[in-house]
Amino acid sequence: MIQEVPANRHSATEKLVLWYIPLAFAVFFIWGSVLQMRSFAINDADFGYFITQIWRVWNGWDWQAPFSNVYEGKPFYAHHCTPLSALLAPIVGPWKSPYPLSILQGTAAGAMAFILPRLVRVLHAEAEGDNASGNWVWTAAVVLVLFFFFRPVLTPWSRQAHYTTLVTPVLMLAVLMLHKRRWWALAGCCFIVLLAQERAAPSIFCLGMYAVLLLRQRRVGMLLCTVSGAWFVTVTKVWLPYMRQLAGAGSGYAFEQFVNLSGGWDHKLQYYLRLLAYSWFLPLLGRKALLCLLCTLPYLGMVALSGYGQMWDMAGQYEDLPGVFLMLAICHACMWVQGRLRPELWKKLLPAAGVLMAIVMMATQTGWYNPAATVARLLQHPDAQAHARLRDTLGSLPDFPASVRVWAQSGLGPHVFYPYQRYIADINEMGGPLDDSVVIISPYAGTYHLANGSGGVSREEFEQARAFFDAHASLECVKDNGVAVIYVGKKLRETLPDLVQALQRQAAR
Repeated sequence: MIQEVPANRHSATEKLVLWYIPLAFAVFFIWGSVLQMRSFAINDADFGYFITQIWRVWNGWDWQAPFSNVYEGKPFYAHHCTPLSALLAPIVGPWKSPYPLSILQGTAAGAMAFILPRLVRVLHAEAEGDNASGNWVWTAAVVLVLFFFFRPVLTPWSRQAHYTTLVTPVLMLAVLMLHKRRWWALAGCCFIVLLAQERAAPSIFCLGMYAVLLLRQRRVGMLLCTVSGAWFVTVTKVWLPYMRQLAGAGSGYAFEQFVNLSGGWDHKLQYYLRLLAYSWFLPLLGRKALLCLLCTLPYLGMVALSGYGQMWDMAGQYEDLPGVFLMLAICHACMWVQGRLRPELWKKLLPAAGVLMAIVMMATQTGWYNPAATVARLLQHPDAQAHARLRDTLGSLPDFPASVRVWAQSGLGPHVFYPYQRYIADINEMGGPLDDSVVIISPYAGTYHLANGSGGVSREEFEQARAFFDAHASLECVKDNGVAVIYVGKKLRETLPDLVQALQRQAAR
């Protein structure tokens, strides 16, 4: 016979899953975010787009990110609909630093760890009614372990790329408010999610499906689906095409070119299979888990319609919001197991399965994105001293006049506060005159876009870029201090001699 858990011990266990474990996870997420930024592992695309837009909005200029014009062929405000920048401007804008936005990315991931067990508690309370058993603690503990290794959570956090990642905990909070029938709080959460990007709108449709399919809240669900659909159509078919036309950058929605329903089905099916595999096929256990999986249909449909290779590769920015419903599916799968096995059996099975899954995920590619593994790896980074010198170098850069074009290597870009004419250094786009330019590259920062467009830190691409800039007719190397190489346009010696001298003194450090 199973003995009852003493009240004081049970209370301590609840505190563990409600507060202590989420707090530890949040610390790792925030710590990992900061260390990634300090190690120059976060690239301009797309972190630099958003932080530059926030800086420009805060300074009252516009909603632009200048380097999107070079690589995307259109202004960024016509590329994505991101009203969230206005809400983030007072938080991030005053700081000439990428760290506030980076900390927000870690905080967003950590916030989900706090919301998730509370959501599990509500799910159990609704299922058990007056026969509360305390089993929610077991479910919450297992789900928290899986959450800490869950690819749709970890990859978006690790990339620090999109606003959708910032509002993912807000979507999870919206689910909780939906269960508690707190309508004004639900409306506020949905409003914030819609402000992130047009791609966030389908998540509100997912939420509406969840209300209809699992909570039988048909009116609320239909309202959410209607608002989501109307917002998405208005933004993609009216607002963004109008903004592109206004900017003289073409017509139509920017991502219409990637629509391809008939092709790439080998990649699309692999994507679906991988998504289930990263969820350990748990969304297939039980009716409610399957219904939660069905709620991701708007995003699964986007994959079916898309010919965008980055989506098929599971780069992260397309899994963050639907990941909320996959986590809910995992919760219901655990509850399904509890309802069909004897307590003495599932109390052994669920913890053992959770630990085994965590070990397997840690040993695979998913482990690379785990925040604890990230912190451990970056604390022992072999280039830590070079990174410190590089941070000092960038921190002592002079203020650039608005007339100067600054081209920064992608991994350096987020650290260069210059929201005027600032571009990603890309040798494929810099064959023309650069007389009014400053170019900054480094062998210790991310090289995305620098030569061949690959991610990570590539010494080969750095050397290729350095050879290109050394031979460029418009540029001269100020000085190479070992961690950064700075070039200036030759005409700047005549037009801005003080700036060139300041860069020479800085580069000599």
